[in-house]
Amino acid sequence: MSRVDLKVVLLGSEYVGKTSILERFVYDRFRGNIPYQNTIGAAFAAKEADSNGKKFMMGIWDTAGSESIESGCGPPPPTSYPVGTMGSFLGVKWLWCEAEYSPPSSAEVKNMWRSVELVRSKDKYEAMSRIYYRGAKAAIVCYDVTDRPSWDRAKFWITELRRYEEECKIYLVGTKLDLLLDDSKQRAVDLDLVTRYSDGIQAQFIETSSKTGENVVELFQTIADDYMRNPENVRQVEETVMLNARDKRGSCCLLSS
Repeated sequence: MSRVDLKVVLLGSEYVGKTSILERFVYDRFRGNIPYQNTIGAAFAAKEADSNGKKFMMGIWDTAGSESIESGCGPPPPTSYPVGTMGSFLGVKWLWCEAEYSPPSSAEVKNMWRSVELVRSKDKYEAMSRIYYRGAKAAIVCYDVTDRPSWDRAKFWITELRRYEEECKIYLVGTKLDLLLDDSKQRAVDLDLVTRYSDGIQAQFIETSSKTGENVVELFQTIADDYMRNPENVRQVEETVMLNARDKRGSCCLLSS
């Protein structure tokens, strides 16, 4: 099983477009003609990233934005998926984008789910979300540039991250920039306010549009580049590459013997 080198989590209110960012980055698509469907639990995607000539696996968790969480159901995930397969298991939507990447085992998913009760409760929802961003190296905290309450909620998630994942690098992302460009809506959060806030917490700030694709790839490339600026991360990626190459050589020897 290929491992995830860089864990990235998407946080923010429902309707801010977290799933749209994920799908634009992974599949370069925007499904604006499909009615909104709230993510149940979380969706996951794995995609190979490249920074300074070094390739590594980026795993992206798209957490539910609603505080009304309901359990999902479905068959246990198999040991591996073909590219593009989507499914669900115990409320987790799986989106696999790399042929060589395999999902966690059924037991691992079950153990994760046993850690929380899926009930209609704000406190329990927030506790469940902490499971998703535990161990994350990067967090994309989203707010809708035309919706003030989503900005207030984004600041809550940043406070949570600072409390429970101090080493997690934060990327503050304003979504739905296209709504401003076509004058269909007005900016609800002053740009200068967001810039000063992001500077104060030492977070990267970027505005995106999943509809047009503006700045989405650039966002994830920035995350990849920042990750590889840490010499320890470079060392771990290089070790993984060597181990995978050794495993492949061992498999070839077994097949030829």
